[in-house]
Amino acid sequence: MTRSTLRLLPLLATALLLGACAGDSQRGLHMVEASGDRAVQDKNFELASSEYGEVVARRPGRWDTRVKLGEALINTGEPALAREQLEVAYTMRPTNARVLDLLATAMLDSGDTNAMTRELRFAAEESGKAADWYRLGVFLARAGDDDAAEIALLTAARLDGGRRIAFQKGLAKFYTSLGDQKKALQRYRMALFLDPDDADVQLALRSMGHVPGPTFGLVPREQASALTP
Repeated sequence: MTRSTLRLLPLLATALLLGACAGDSQRGLHMVEASGDRAVQDKNFELASSEYGEVVARRPGRWDTRVKLGEALINTGEPALAREQLEVAYTMRPTNARVLDLLATAMLDSGDTNAMTRELRFAAEESGKAADWYRLGVFLARAGDDDAAEIALLTAARLDGGRRIAFQKGLAKFYTSLGDQKKALQRYRMALFLDPDDADVQLALRSMGHVPGPTFGLVPREQASALTP
């Protein structure tokens, strides 16, 4: 018997017991879910997955509890089981960012990088939103596909038009992870231009040996290109 099968047994047992036990012997669903929530706070993800699993077994339409169950299963090292729950939740809430984040995590952790890339790229191309392209870039970087990650992160910054600091900081951190200090510095300076008081940016620039004064910022490349005739 596989480990995954063993992890499913509590859910199957719960479903069987529902038919054998009187209604009075069951805890209310709100009590079961609250117990799962407390277990998450205590980082007892085994208990949390069991409690959320009972809720899902009794109320399969509870997409939000499936999300909680999926996240708990990720934390117990069962990404394949988590993916099953999150795929169902995703069909119910295909535009929910948290669901997609967790589904991508489950796919990546279970070794299915192709499915992760396919799902996230489809979401990005379908929406055309900077946030979705940024998500694709972040997960591609986690998967070790640096070339594709850079393209996705730059696409996010371009779609944003160089307005939000998050995309500039994301590129700066990405380039730092690659050891490309020149590009990282450029992006941190662009982030500084957008928010001179950002503590993370100031710390990063100081760690690189620079003084993040008011004149050190750079106009984000995406803004500058938009102004160029």
